[in-house]
Amino acid sequence: MTEIGKYSHTQGALQLLRHCASWSKLVYSCRTVPPGLHSEVLSGFGAQLRSALEELMGDTIPDRSWSMAQLSVKHGGLGIRDPARH
Repeated sequence: MTEIGKYSHTQGALQLLRHCASWSKLVYSCRTVPPGLHSEVLSGFGAQLRSALEELMGDTIPDRSWSMAQLSVKHGGLGIRDPARH
């Protein structure tokens, strides 16, 4: 996650964050581990996603903006899903 945040090409880093570092990792975890056993880890993973996006953007992201970033691209968001909620 930290390397994605340091990536020099912003759009490429966003694609890596969205397609490689978030949803596919979450799906694998949800299929292999019972939800009750890793809820804290999923919350921590969501915090890592947020901090990687903040580092990529160069500023902190307010809670409202983070909520909007979690919307699908179709609905105007960035398509970064909250691991704990899903």
